Amino acid sequence: MFAPLVLAQTDCSYFYNLGCTSGSVTTNPPDWVDRSFQTPLPGTPNWKEGYQGMGRIVCYNNITYSSDRTSATVEARCRQHSSVVDVKYNWNNEGFQSNKTYQVGSSFASALTLVVKAVDANGSEFTISPEAPHFLW
Repeated sequence: MFAPLVLAQTDCSYFYNLGCTSGSVTTNPPDWVDRSFQTPLPGTPNWKEGYQGMGRIVCYNNITYSSDRTSATVEARCRQHSSVVDVKYNWNNEGFQSNKTYQVGSSFASALTLVVKAVDANGSEFTISPEAPHFLW
């Protein structure tokens, strides 16, 4: 009953050419980094509005609260396609800027909006809006 599981942990045959050493760790070829950006781009036939600019940039918000929980720093953690040459952040509808972090105090009572804009070498712009976090004060 458990033989396939044991085999999967020790057999590297299904990791063909990926640098498998133990059956649980693989090393992907460097050119695979661009495979994570296969989402259709805006203006292409398979693009849907919900995809936003995920064909060039993906982001999430990371919140770090102060020890007394009266303030927090929110950092936009993004991964971008190799063609992206500039990234700007529009925190709380205050306009695009280059700072990927935003400070809030305990008086901040609504969700913090963020729009991230990535620009590629051709000047094309791609935007993404991560989920707006609410704070627990």
